Amino acid sequence: MKTSVKDILESIPDFEDFIKLAEEIGELSFNKMQLENKIKAQESVIFTKAINEFVIDGKRPSVSHIERAYLHTGISGELLEERAKLALITSQLEKKKIQLSIYRDMLEVFRTLSANERSQNI
Repeated sequence: MKTSVKDILESIPDFEDFIKLAEEIGELSFNKMQLENKIKAQESVIFTKAINEFVIDGKRPSVSHIERAYLHTGISGELLEERAKLALITSQLEKKKIQLSIYRDMLEVFRTLSANERSQNI
């Protein structure tokens, strides 16, 4: 374990690392939003098709039936791949956010140790 201020300072990411991480978070956030929009658009098409074309016991299906039966997977599973991609992007985004939090915590540890070291040298 690194215990000196110098050791900790050497392990802290530099500003370029913070900037790169922020860019990665921004890109993942954008990709996530695009995929969510794509899924919502596909859900709309699926809903419209189900309400207009399907008949159950001589009636159009209810909204709750369509939501439970078709909107998560799609009519024939077409949404599963997109939802898997969304899960992957979401997990990558969360990982990057946690990494940023760890970097910030590392800075706080450095600040505390640095302040403690200065107060001991006075």
